[in-house]
Amino acid sequence: MYAEENSKLISNLYNAKNRQEISDVLELMGESGDPVFIYPMLDGYTRYKHSSVGYYFIWNLSYLDYPDLGKRLNELLENFEINENDIPMTLFFMAERRFISPAANNIARMYLDYCSNPEFRVNFNLNSVKLSCVLGYMQKAGILGVAEEKMRELIFSGEFNESERTVALYYLLEIDPARHVDFLIANYEKVRGTLLEISLAKRFVLGLPGNGKQLKKLILEHGNDRAVAILEAFDRIAETEVKGKTAYSFVDVVTKIGLLRDQINDKTSYDEQIGFQVFPQSEILACQAVGIDDKEFFLGACRDLLGVIRICNIRVRDYPFDEKESSGLLA
Repeated sequence: MYAEENSKLISNLYNAKNRQEISDVLELMGESGDPVFIYPMLDGYTRYKHSSVGYYFIWNLSYLDYPDLGKRLNELLENFEINENDIPMTLFFMAERRFISPAANNIARMYLDYCSNPEFRVNFNLNSVKLSCVLGYMQKAGILGVAEEKMRELIFSGEFNESERTVALYYLLEIDPARHVDFLIANYEKVRGTLLEISLAKRFVLGLPGNGKQLKKLILEHGNDRAVAILEAFDRIAETEVKGKTAYSFVDVVTKIGLLRDQINDKTSYDEQIGFQVFPQSEILACQAVGIDDKEFFLGACRDLLGVIRICNIRVRDYPFDEKESSGLLA
């Protein structure tokens, strides 16, 4: 039965006549996770890579239960068969499958070397999510250290928006926190009053080295109101609710959420009834890359999200779960 349904999906993909039909079929393929779809989707990508629907092929490929996906994506890179706008996402999914290659390393370095060039930025449609994909790949490839000076340059670059500078800051602190906290202290006047300062305040929940106390003191005494409020809130939480608990970085998850938001924006832009992007590009996803291990808070957020999804998505709304049964799945 499954074989027949999957065969029908492959036929539907090859016979699809518009972007909506293609994206619907790809979504069903991705949801199935069946590796039988690997080559139809790869072939489909090479056919549609220069169209607005090419993005969805790479995205849904990432859901397939196919061990050699990283290798197949790398082959597309090596053969120059990846659309330039899809390169960062491709690197991200290669890193997710733990596949590192010299070709991908060179492309990531090239991307970072030229990412502040105005022409490059336009051609590659650069944004903070794509930058996070590239830097995340470099981190997993063990080559992030070679980009240290470039990231120091980028966090104060006039060519970058504050969202992109925040991403660069996050990964800079991943290389050598103590040394780069000293760098930030020395350059605090450039940080003061910017979103970088807010990002730093949120970064303290993951812990910064001893000299981080000096930076924290600077923010508390001279920082903007929001950054100060964040630090004070973390101090209160540390004293009460989360003693002995561990804070985790969710940067990979946040980057994937960013990719999904881009995909949603793309779909809504082309939708005849909507016709605009629903998520603003200016939101600083990188600032949301930390969380506290609080089970009840997490489950409550999941229940809230489920309620929103059930309202917005007819496929979920019509699924035969009542609220009590749905909540039970989260317990």
